[in-house]
Amino acid sequence: MCGARGSDAEDIGMDEGAKPTNWIQKFEKRGIQVERDICRDEAVAVLKAYMERGGVIYNGTRVV
Repeated sequence: MCGARGSDAEDIGMDEGAKPTNWIQKFEKRGIQVERDICRDEAVAVLKAYMERGGVIYNGTRVV
């Protein structure tokens, strides 16, 4: 299950790196069901609160 999307994390400056092409299909081919946007608004709020409270923002492409 995924709450926030990669683009939501990127909006606050995080960078998880590129996902493999067709990553959802690759998981499903192995019998792993992927559900996205589970409580997405709430997940985004957690990311924003983390940033606002001074949490470490990981970003492999630049120093934050």
